[in-house]
Amino acid sequence: MFVSSTAQNGNFGGVQGADDLCESLAASAGLPGKFVAWMSSGELNTQALDRLDQADVPYRLVDGTKIADNWDDLTDNSLDNPINRDENGVVRSGSNNVWTGADGNGTGIAFASDSNVNCNNWTGGSSSLSGRVGSSAAIDEDWTNTGDNIDCNLNRRLYCVQSNPKCGSGNGKCIFVTDDSFSAVTGGLVGADALCQAAADAASTVADGTYKAWLSNSNLSAADRLTHATGAYRLPNGDRVATNWDDLTDGSLENPLCINEYQMHRSSGCGWSGGSEVWTATDANGTYMGPASCSNWSSNSGTVTVGDFVGSAPLADWSNVGTTSCGGGRHLYCLQQ
Repeated sequence: MFVSSTAQNGNFGGVQGADDLCESLAASAGLPGKFVAWMSSGELNTQALDRLDQADVPYRLVDGTKIADNWDDLTDNSLDNPINRDENGVVRSGSNNVWTGADGNGTGIAFASDSNVNCNNWTGGSSSLSGRVGSSAAIDEDWTNTGDNIDCNLNRRLYCVQSNPKCGSGNGKCIFVTDDSFSAVTGGLVGADALCQAAADAASTVADGTYKAWLSNSNLSAADRLTHATGAYRLPNGDRVATNWDDLTDGSLENPLCINEYQMHRSSGCGWSGGSEVWTATDANGTYMGPASCSNWSSNSGTVTVGDFVGSAPLADWSNVGTTSCGGGRHLYCLQQ
């Protein structure tokens, strides 16, 4: 989490504009992942409670200072430390007021009724409107709701919260391509799953849990052996790949699967095709795709269907770009279960 280095009036163009500002500031500071403004308005589904992942890992400032143990701790009106450092780790003093429109539990104040607590849903910057603020110097409920409304023409900061601080720790599942490449002799599906589990366990950017390979053999398809998530699949850098299992397997991804377990691009900005093949033996819908699966992942002889983690929209080749030799090394896609 951080408090923004910049301040502006209450006209953000809505909460999405505030989110965009948080994203821009985080990117300029080299912070990984997605960032969302701690802000509520009077429109449907625009409360902080609705818009942020409710993480079960600690919330921290960019210098590592702990703010809260998890979402429940963040929203109990008692912080461990004030949210007073910006995206570059600089302590921000002077005016401590922060635009929020939100109560301590993340709900909007006078939700859906009073534009004078949210600068007309954060679209107004005139002195005739007002908005609720928090204090970046506070650790009690005042951190988000001081009880004061101030004129919307005044410049104030934002709180920016990393959405899904650890891949798979919120409402959804983590998916990544392995940093390492492996022989086709994985020891079968079980052996490939073990490789994914080891990769996930070695990375601090993905949540604890069970991880399995997006892999099929002639007896069992990926669709039949993997969890069909109802929440979003996200990469370790926070980018969403699909909204749920059905979206994952409809032949089109939102973003290429080129982020490894360490939250790094496995290729140079996903912009090249060399060395980007992935063992799959699986079509994009999760079914087994012949002609074979390297003798059920026990041989370096023959051919097998592979995917490509680079690609371009609509990324239909992510699981099936064609066939290649079972010799050499390829990567694995790993999915949280």
